[in-house]
Amino acid sequence: MVRTTPRTPTKRGAVIGLHASGLSKSAIAKQLGWPRSTVRDVIQRHLETGSCYDRARSGRPRKTSDRDERLIVRDMYNNHWEPWQFFVERHQLAESTLRGIAMRHGFFKRAARRKVVISKANKAKRQEWARENVGQDWTRVLFTDEASFEAGGLRDRRSPVLRRVGEEYALRNIQPVFRSGHFSVMAWGCIGINRKFPLHFFEPGKIKSARYIDEILKGKLKSYVRRFKGSSNATILVVEDNAPIHNSGVTTLARAKLGIRRLSHPPSSPDLNPIEWMWRAVKRRLGFMPRASNLEMLKEQIREAWEDIPLSYVNGLITRMETVRQAVVAARGLHTPY
Repeated sequence: MVRTTPRTPTKRGAVIGLHASGLSKSAIAKQLGWPRSTVRDVIQRHLETGSCYDRARSGRPRKTSDRDERLIVRDMYNNHWEPWQFFVERHQLAESTLRGIAMRHGFFKRAARRKVVISKANKAKRQEWARENVGQDWTRVLFTDEASFEAGGLRDRRSPVLRRVGEEYALRNIQPVFRSGHFSVMAWGCIGINRKFPLHFFEPGKIKSARYIDEILKGKLKSYVRRFKGSSNATILVVEDNAPIHNSGVTTLARAKLGIRRLSHPPSSPDLNPIEWMWRAVKRRLGFMPRASNLEMLKEQIREAWEDIPLSYVNGLITRMETVRQAVVAARGLHTPY
């Protein structure tokens, strides 16, 4: 069997051009490596239709007109959280037909991104944060945070939403996340460039400002700042979120007495603290471990997962902070992919 050149419209045009220049069908077939009968058919079709393209195929007739499709797409856009069955009953069309219409117009069912709700006031504060941190040296910043863990690892329940590619972070497609007050164990962590400090676990009970000051500011963070600073004279900044125990008057006073400089952090902004990605990595690893049968086993699994995260991953989170800042500017203070 002779392998031939694909019969594209461009190649068929070449046949017509060669024939117009005076070459015979046999000569053209030999030059292109096509069967003579194919060359003959191309020339004959061009004489009949004046075109080098295939004739339109009949195919299955469409069940909807262009106007019908526009109305269906508008309905999908306005009811993008609804399941396919909602549109099947509403338009009396098969689900496969509706899926095809959605795909032609760039819509796909995807799991919604889960993000903390950003109010108008917090949106403005996030934009202010982006302006204040132009030129920030993120390698001189320590990022801290608390995280809660339950036995069994990550539970990611995301609802499907009908959206276009690239619109996963549009506000209308975000699945809001609200904080829960029921935790099995609370851990505190701290990271910086080339640094991943040991975790601290709070014993059961309510964490108030006095406890945070004794266990974290005095017990951990002061020494971590000193070790991170080393022999340099650079000012080390510390990121904390806006939990009440971080913002209380006694905590602010204690932080000042200890010489710990805080970098402002806008509310409802876990995407601006790279340690959040560390918690995700830990919870993802916990999902592959046996379910902890007691609190001490859970703590040990969390430590193991934390220690298993390489420093290269930590450094990647720190060095992309300028990209994160620019993403806040581009999103005008709303959700970012981080």
